[in-house]
Amino acid sequence: MPLIKNTAFTAFSFAMYDGNGAPKTGLTVTAQRSLDGAAFAACANSPTELASGFYLITLAAADLNADVVALRFTAPGADPTLITAFPGGEAFDLNIKRSEEIFVGGHSVSFSNTFKFGSANAVVFIPFRVVRRFLAQRVTVTNGTIASGNTTVGIYNAGAVLLASTAATAMSGASVVQIIDLSAAITLFAGLYFMALSNSGTTGTYGTHDINASAFTSVEFGIRHATSGGIVTGPTIVDPTATAFPLAEIPILSILGFTSSQLVAP
Repeated sequence: MPLIKNTAFTAFSFAMYDGNGAPKTGLTVTAQRSLDGAAFAACANSPTELASGFYLITLAAADLNADVVALRFTAPGADPTLITAFPGGEAFDLNIKRSEEIFVGGHSVSFSNTFKFGSANAVVFIPFRVVRRFLAQRVTVTNGTIASGNTTVGIYNAGAVLLASTAATAMSGASVVQIIDLSAAITLFAGLYFMALSNSGTTGTYGTHDINASAFTSVEFGIRHATSGGIVTGPTIVDPTATAFPLAEIPILSILGFTSSQLVAP
């Protein structure tokens, strides 16, 4: 994962070597950073040893609050390790998978004509496709005019296997976009997936994509649902019914992360 400007980075790794170029273990390493050419100053945290000459440090947001960051790691008995980093400025929003991608015709977006579930812990499953490796890290949910209950969002594969989810999170604010972190980031490879939305009650509402043709139903867009159970492993996914959610409304969801060209590791 790339470094992000003014955003902490956990477990940044680097190697230390002796004068002969061999990995050096057992060091007490001092970490310093220079921001945009300013004088070197101590990093907020101290490195710890990993193994085989590798060390780890948690870089604080203040250590990365620059366009160019020079890192210097020194220790008695070892050559200094010098690293220049260029933190990005777009945080996690470098790539987005949106629920609106399923539409083949016109549609509009509404905060007031809002989606809500007909039963607590029902789930709506919205298909989306990944064309190249995608690291999913958080989701956005568009809250409607009534913020009530707990939202949970999940990502499923085409076989209805839960791959990742958020914690149950209280809806916060009406007619706003709420960002929720996945409990753990997950790499999605090319293929078909479902983004799933659930609410612990029946009064909380979500902004919608309104289909501009009364003849269309959610079934024609590949939407599915589960009538109860919430975001769980192995749900029973069926075609939508009016008792589960309005057939002509699809909640506005998105998944935020990085595409493969923006990942560090292959």
